[in-house]
Amino acid sequence: MKRIVALLAALVLSVALLPACSSNNTANPVNMESSAGSASTASGASEAAFDLSDLSNPFIGEWQSEIPSANTTLIFNYKADGTFDYEMVGVPADQDGKGTGGYVVYENIQVSWLDFEGAAAYTFEVVDNDTINVTELEFGENGEKIPGNTSPFTRVEGSVVNTKDIPFKLNNDFIGTWQSEIPSADTTLLFDYKEDGSFDFEMPGVPEDQGGKGTGCYIVYGDKQVSYLDFEGVASYSFKVVDADTINVTELEPNEIGELVPGNTASFVRVR
Repeated sequence: MKRIVALLAALVLSVALLPACSSNNTANPVNMESSAGSASTASGASEAAFDLSDLSNPFIGEWQSEIPSANTTLIFNYKADGTFDYEMVGVPADQDGKGTGGYVVYENIQVSWLDFEGAAAYTFEVVDNDTINVTELEFGENGEKIPGNTSPFTRVEGSVVNTKDIPFKLNNDFIGTWQSEIPSADTTLLFDYKEDGSFDFEMPGVPEDQGGKGTGCYIVYGDKQVSYLDFEGVASYSFKVVDADTINVTELEPNEIGELVPGNTASFVRVR
């Protein structure tokens, strides 16, 4: 998000110098309601029965966040398939003012991917049925979480409100169990990628308390995969499917100007 703000600031400056991330699912009357005001999503018995904080993915729907420094509003339309549309009001689409991206929600972590920005991680707290506080998340050299700026996401007035728990159900090439050899560590890395956006990993021979086993979450968007682990943060990769049982996965690392460049490539071989 901070990189979006920086982009916006540059766009505002450039304008001043000039002379004088598919539509959302159709509303289901059983589990969707229309937001009837900036501070109310439901009324009467419906409001009492619905609590946004009970949903595994509270972001489904349309949300907005103000960016005073760029004098604009950022609008997101998050979908159940792990994609989202975004719009920066007043910024032309050809200047990244409108587009799509990928995301996943895991416990109180949201991880997103935008082609022009790369991967980003956030923590979030549901304030009420119409407000989610979203905090930028960075990681120190030793893996410690470092919270950054917090932005309130407020529900777009009049937008469709999801009131039922809809877990992620992803469809991508990684779903299943894969292994990759790590010659330098004389071990094999095993991944079990799941439809709900989570994965289990194991390094045989490495104790669990030393990072040899754990759980994280992941995104697949186009030819990019982004993974998140609590002790590591986000990591970005490009990939190429070789055949039904082999995927070549290439690390993506930022260079001195922040562009993602390819690094080492490892072959993932299907176990099952």
